[in-house]
Amino acid sequence: EGSLSQTDIDRLFFQLLSGVSYLHDVAHVAHRDMKLDNLCVDEEGNLKIIDFGCSSTFDPLQPELTRGICGSDPYISPEVFVPRAMYDPRKVDNWALGIIYLAMVSGHFPWEVAKPEDPNYALYLKYNGRVIDHWLPKTTPANMVIKSMLTLDPAARPTIDMVMRDPWIAALAEQYGHSGTPLSKASTLAVSATEVKAAADGTHVVAAAAAPGAQQGVYGHANIGYASSTSTVSSSLSISSGY
Repeated sequence: EGSLSQTDIDRLFFQLLSGVSYLHDVAHVAHRDMKLDNLCVDEEGNLKIIDFGCSSTFDPLQPELTRGICGSDPYISPEVFVPRAMYDPRKVDNWALGIIYLAMVSGHFPWEVAKPEDPNYALYLKYNGRVIDHWLPKTTPANMVIKSMLTLDPAARPTIDMVMRDPWIAALAEQYGHSGTPLSKASTLAVSATEVKAAADGTHVVAAAAAPGAQQGVYGHANIGYASSTSTVSSSLSISSGY
């Protein structure tokens, strides 16, 4: 709601990336409903990923075997809408992470849904990177990272490991990560890989704490509420009205 500084946004985004890195590279789980509604902040200012009701496990040797529409419209990547298509759920998560960062920075979704009939998404199809420059100028370190995460071709979209190796993210890791720990293992979640997999299979619900060693103190209380839904636009953020 506009109460976070750019420094706080970048720190929370790094924690989010660290949590997703754990999910993808260690637990082999894709969340598939990444959105602001499913991110909470505890009383110490650390980000927690919640609501694994749409998550799924994947074979790291054959990740492109997932199908079905999951998530909330503004965050869903375009390949998910292709009828009967199979896709890599890791790339779907990474697209949503790019949308989340844009929303945190601007207070707007870039489009209502990633379909050509959406006028703002149609502009993205036409002008691509120039649309991202509307929110993140080329001089902003995040510019190239977010553009890569919103690459239209999922085969060309980076994995979370590639994102974590970007110089800007590596610099955030120096500030907020765990020194001496490989980036792909930088996040210590409050659950084991087995428990996360069980959540993805519907056995129980998990609240996963990302990067607990990071800087603290964004909020001074624990009463951070959330509302979660799937296949609907449930965030209070507004849709951008154009460029």
